[in-house]
Amino acid sequence: MRTRGRALLLGVVLLALVAAGLWWERSQFAGRTAQSGRTNSPGPSPRVTTAQVERAPVETVAGAPHLGRPTDGFVGSAACLTCHVDEYGSWHRSYHRTMTQVATPESVRAPFDGRVLENRGRTFRVRRDGDAFFVRMLDPAADHGPAASRRIAPLVERRVVMVTGSHHMQVYWVESEGPEREQFILPFVFLLGEEQRWVPREDAFVVPPDAGFMHAMWNDNCIRCHATGAQPALDPATGRYDTRVAELGIACEACHGPAGEHVRFHSDPANEDAPAHAITHPLQLPVVAQAQVCGQCHAITGPPDKAADESWFVQGYTYRAGGDLWATRGISRHPAKAAQAAPRTPAKNFDMPTEQLDIFFWPDGMMRVSGREYNGLLESACYQRGDMTCLSCHSLHDSDPNDQLAENRRGDGACVDCHEEIASALTAHTHHAPSSTGSRCMNCHMPHTSYGLYSAIRSHQISSPSATESLAAIGRPNACNLCHLDQTMAWTAEHLTRWYDQAPVDVAAPYDRLSAGLLWLLRGDAGQRALAAWHFGWSEAGAASGRAWLAPPLSIAAASDPYGAVRYIAARSLRRLPGFETWSFDFLAPQAERTASGKAAYDLWQALPRPPAEVRRRVGYRADGSLSLELMMQLQKERDNKPVFLGE
Repeated sequence: MRTRGRALLLGVVLLALVAAGLWWERSQFAGRTAQSGRTNSPGPSPRVTTAQVERAPVETVAGAPHLGRPTDGFVGSAACLTCHVDEYGSWHRSYHRTMTQVATPESVRAPFDGRVLENRGRTFRVRRDGDAFFVRMLDPAADHGPAASRRIAPLVERRVVMVTGSHHMQVYWVESEGPEREQFILPFVFLLGEEQRWVPREDAFVVPPDAGFMHAMWNDNCIRCHATGAQPALDPATGRYDTRVAELGIACEACHGPAGEHVRFHSDPANEDAPAHAITHPLQLPVVAQAQVCGQCHAITGPPDKAADESWFVQGYTYRAGGDLWATRGISRHPAKAAQAAPRTPAKNFDMPTEQLDIFFWPDGMMRVSGREYNGLLESACYQRGDMTCLSCHSLHDSDPNDQLAENRRGDGACVDCHEEIASALTAHTHHAPSSTGSRCMNCHMPHTSYGLYSAIRSHQISSPSATESLAAIGRPNACNLCHLDQTMAWTAEHLTRWYDQAPVDVAAPYDRLSAGLLWLLRGDAGQRALAAWHFGWSEAGAASGRAWLAPPLSIAAASDPYGAVRYIAARSLRRLPGFETWSFDFLAPQAERTASGKAAYDLWQALPRPPAEVRRRVGYRADGSLSLELMMQLQKERDNKPVFLGE
């Protein structure tokens, strides 16, 4: 048997480095059911007919996991359609459903057209034959893992059996040789949307450029949250998998529990008018249990002991929606948080090795990556001492699939429902105009300080901005400077002291005289640079801080940052600025080509207006409006080049 010990935690770490990561699209489950008639927002879901949805489940494809677990009570989402047409339709439109799918012409979005892809010295030829997709590559079963442990990997052609993702990007899983149900990742992502291009996996994430090449296996990694009712089914004698899932993707039974008994009961005409039987309605659960439905995936969890660790690789997780998540798993809380007693937080802590903490957490214990929103919720007073749960804002059945925010939760509604005294005197609290960006609750108390999918994501730990959180000991950008990109951290500290009686903070150079946003973009670590690059393209920050000065530092970051993900985000933000919409740039091009594109951006900027005189000194301009290239280069030389892995 392969060494397991802390393998589940290792899987989480490797997931951060190698998997493609649609990671649940940052949209937690909330919902209503036909029986309860309860909803998170006014108005019913658009009604669909059975002809508009796929009723029959996809048959198991050779090399993919076995589908179906009827003996364990799972019956599949298709069984819900007869009675719950609207709910089935809204789920069917969601990215939860398409998190993992069998590879078919309908699900595969990338061109498998015979082209050759190259990644870290390895080549991969992708092709399509009828309805099947194939990759010619080194045998992934022999080519994965540390180089020292690899044996000589033969050249093989493997069928693509599964696809993960359908919103921002997709990755593809190839079959293993023989009867085992093991799937290995094709080490590329295909970017959707406007990009429509293949990208080496290592360049799609915040991973050190010299981290090297790694494969990932679906069976002991992504299966945890990218399928419903998953059983890795590891054979201890052979170390091989014969994996089974109730359903691929996040299906109805992930959030409502196995429905076999429910379907059996309500299929009897005698029970036609009976109350809902043997099924979980998340909205009807107590606060703690309700949040745990989402927390089973949107959290960093692990086995509470060695026996549970070994059992998972055979049986999978035993938690079912409506049960007690903490009875079956430990929740990883940062030591800075775990040392603080807090209501409604688990007694069991899944201790993470110290050297791995910064993959997921800021030094003060706040999450710095997406997909782990439950961890942030646990540390929020609104949950600990109030009734806030994931379903306070999110709904699967009454929302836009893009973010699953309930229709009446896009503004400040969820906050002012409880904080009426603030809403009644908004300007006195925010010191901003009521209609301005600065008076939006989420912008100050849920700033975009988590990273995932080439984007900055809102923190789900409800907090208040402070300059202290942005000092060197923590380093997390604060809400004020992420909106007022042109201002110094000393400016923020002074206002927070004057407005909210926060203790004065001694802000050291250069944060006392230069824009914090500029410093994070060019001088910060890779995670800070990625967040800053995203905010430089955020329309609300541009409106608050002015756009006339943003292009030069963005072009420098796009052309020269060592991390592919940072270059991508900086280039995307630059193209969002007036005058740069058609600027040509390839973030994976050789350095000389990227430098030429950066020079072209500089030439475009020359014809544009300069920032106001009162701003220039803070953002790297001279008094006459010319750019201080010397300062820009100096900030680059001071760049924090420590390796950064972000486990999104």
